[in-house]
Amino acid sequence: MLILTAKTVREYTMKSSENNGQARRLCVYFFYDKDGIVDDYVVYYLKEMRPFFTDICVVVNGKLTTESSSKLKVVCDRLLVRENVGFDAWAYKYALDSYGLDYIAQNFDEVLLNNFTCFGPIGSFKPMFDKMNRSVCDFWGHCRYFPQRGLKVLGQFVPEHLMSYFILFRKKILLSSAWKSYWDTLKHINNYDDARLNHEFRLTGFFEQRGFISDSFINAQRCYELKKNNIVFDSYYQLKSEHSPLLKRKVFFVQNGKYDFYLPFSRYNKILYYVTSHHLYDMRMAFANLMRTGNFSFSDGKVTLFKRFKSWFLDDVIRLKNSQSNLAAYPDFDYIKKIMKL
Repeated sequence: MLILTAKTVREYTMKSSENNGQARRLCVYFFYDKDGIVDDYVVYYLKEMRPFFTDICVVVNGKLTTESSSKLKVVCDRLLVRENVGFDAWAYKYALDSYGLDYIAQNFDEVLLNNFTCFGPIGSFKPMFDKMNRSVCDFWGHCRYFPQRGLKVLGQFVPEHLMSYFILFRKKILLSSAWKSYWDTLKHINNYDDARLNHEFRLTGFFEQRGFISDSFINAQRCYELKKNNIVFDSYYQLKSEHSPLLKRKVFFVQNGKYDFYLPFSRYNKILYYVTSHHLYDMRMAFANLMRTGNFSFSDGKVTLFKRFKSWFLDDVIRLKNSQSNLAAYPDFDYIKKIMKL
């Protein structure tokens, strides 16, 4: 269902002619929330995207509250609400079809597909776009994933690929028959594994096999050499050393209703201290969302002797690959409370 179209074709054409040679970009942003609530981190993200895009289209799977619908209408040009089917891939297809692929090819130079699974910008989007504007490629993503050898999902080997939460396509692809073919042959998606197999794992190879060149903002060569390119496991390095403007919400997800400080993806403190001390992002927006959606609860922060031993045993004795955990990974609840002013 089309809820809002802020521009008519005539208005858009006039605006495009006044674009002074800058790339005309369409941002398609996918959103889902089981309660239909849009938190402030989404509004801030889209506001910060505005300077880089001619049009912003938000496509929602499921429902929206009246208040949330009003919030999105302020920061986008087109708001679409559809049945909660097909995950992000079919939401993207629905949004692209609402414009028409021919119309998009004629009136836009680039199309970005991105979604609600990231907090950002951490700092600014500008350095990322400045860097990638210099890249001679046909499509690019935030991060390229290099799977461990032999990794499979439902019996299928996981290929090297751009991670699907943030991928931008340029004019050469938009004008190609491959662009239409990709969306025409998109298989039905009923669950998370389908979404990975039929879209995320498929997309990069589909276009590369047809001669298109891909690139990534996060240093792909380093990722390949170190096998350390996961946006969750490697988030602190990416923020500090690569100046990543994106921080995955999954970094902060609770496992089994609790925080396990010895797990490698629980490096809360380094991220919190770095982001807040450099005034890169208002973490209150992040934790407001996490407390509502992520089973986020405060504890007294006590670490049992057993857990201390387990952390030492995992890190210093077994030395599991990619573990590298330490007590500093345990979330500093006092610091989080201070941020939230609770």
